[in-house]
Amino acid sequence: MDNFLSYILTAEFAYSVLRVTTPLLFAAQASVVAENSGASNIALEGIMLFAAAFGALGTSLTGSLFIGFLIALGGGLLIAVLLAYFCAVSKNRHHFIRYCVKTHWYCRRNGIYYVCTDSR
Repeated sequence: MDNFLSYILTAEFAYSVLRVTTPLLFAAQASVVAENSGASNIALEGIMLFAAAFGALGTSLTGSLFIGFLIALGGGLLIAVLLAYFCAVSKNRHHFIRYCVKTHWYCRRNGIYYVCTDSR
């Protein structure tokens, strides 16, 4: 147990925790800002994951870290614009994703646009 505590109570461990949690802290801050403006965005982590996947794929295909970074930016922007489009065409506006996540099984069965816009 003393070995475990001596590992956790080091400066290197604190730096690594800070390094790993910084992107999630930025997403949490963005979520708070969005919630205070009246729009709930629970897709921030998903956008980050898609951007990371696009970046890893772009870096592995091109061999360039900078081009992979640009592809990650473009992929995250693409997913964010797609989310904004679906929120704009739905009647529920910013509640689109929240309702689709809550009724995921219903959205898959009847189509996302049909269920989330209540156009019966």
